[in-house]
Amino acid sequence: MRRIFIAQEKVKPAPDEPQLAALYAEFGDEDRKLAEEGMSDYAKGLIKEDTR
Repeated sequence: MRRIFIAQEKVKPAPDEPQLAALYAEFGDEDRKLAEEGMSDYAKGLIKEDTR
């Protein structure tokens, strides 16, 4: 016996270019801040390892 499953949900269209640009702009500042904080922590960790 062979069963065929059909998706119940409709496929949502992909965001267009202006929507993507708006999303990137919205989260860009937060991403940069998190990356800078992460690099700071990484540098502190390297210094800690070098002083052992």
